[in-house]
Amino acid sequence: MVQALPQYTEQVEKISLHVELEQDLVFGDTGAKDVINFLRTKQDTNPDNKLRLLMIYASVYSKKFEGDKATKLMQLARLSPDDMKVVNNMQLLGGLSTKKTSTGSFSPKFNA
Repeated sequence: MVQALPQYTEQVEKISLHVELEQDLVFGDTGAKDVINFLRTKQDTNPDNKLRLLMIYASVYSKKFEGDKATKLMQLARLSPDDMKVVNNMQLLGGLSTKKTSTGSFSPKFNA
């Protein structure tokens, strides 16, 4: 009965689109063009969702999320100055080097 309501169907479509985009970002199946397209076409998206999306993008693609590109994306998302600081901090965390050593970390290689 609830699924027959138009509001329910509309909300489910919005959520699934956003979740799919986030998952694709995390797994590297999508990039900046898709994020830009989403932000341009979905201006009515909840600001928290836009913030979360850009936080993911900034941490996963930290090398691509710098300077003017980053600023323009955040302006397109209409983030507040505080939210922009949060996204910039995520970019810095994503850019940290995580060298893996052969001792003490999991390795898919097996020693024969």
